[in-house]
Amino acid sequence: MKTWRHLAKILLVLAALLVITPPVQAAEESLTITDLQSAIWPEYDEPRVLVLHNGTLVNTGREPFQSEIRYFMPKGATVNMVCETEKGMVCRPYEIDQSNPDFDVVSWKPSRSIQPGESFPAMYEYYYLRFSGGGKRDFTVPFQSAFPVKRLRVEVKAPKGATSITLDPRPSRQTRDSKGFENYYYWYPKVETEERLVFRVAYTRDTAEPSVTPQASTSGPRSQINKTVVLAVFIAALTVVLLLTIFGKRRSASGNGQGAGR
Repeated sequence: MKTWRHLAKILLVLAALLVITPPVQAAEESLTITDLQSAIWPEYDEPRVLVLHNGTLVNTGREPFQSEIRYFMPKGATVNMVCETEKGMVCRPYEIDQSNPDFDVVSWKPSRSIQPGESFPAMYEYYYLRFSGGGKRDFTVPFQSAFPVKRLRVEVKAPKGATSITLDPRPSRQTRDSKGFENYYYWYPKVETEERLVFRVAYTRDTAEPSVTPQASTSGPRSQINKTVVLAVFIAALTVVLLLTIFGKRRSASGNGQGAGR
């Protein structure tokens, strides 16, 4: 009898703890994207659609975020880069889960934990579809986020030589930049987790040649990764040269000492 009473007390204590203890917040639920700038650049530096996402993640939870960050991209898309931008362009390894029938999931882990209330900038981009020859283009680019987005700006950059441009939904603003591109903009004050937006782009073009050469496309923010790689190679080469020089001097000094001893 005493054993049963003791067991009953333990069960009551456990039940009380379950009621009183607040549920642990899921890792993904603690992240919010405060500002996200997305861009759709068809036939920009390749005969494909380049899609870029550049945003700031904020840990709104009570614990450090040490889990993976997830991005969604359309089926058939190819990741170009996934990078942290806190200290320049630092690209990270990633994995792609293709089990979802509607979209692929790109997951990666930050190089450090994101503390509560801390901001963490990151970006990723992918290529989508492929064009051959001139003709009419008509395609859609979906957008979904694994985290709530407080502010979203979407830019559609029409390729050079495009005519009969049609966008759906209708953009809020249109501008022409200094390089002659027509840019169309959308603003969304809030996008809920996994809320789906679809942007339809249609135009006619006489060729599938990219609007810029790959060399010219490296003049903007996307060139920072190339500059980082070049700098790393230069530093490594300089280190090797210095080590060889120091080693050579030591061998020379050692040889002279031995000769003098004779």
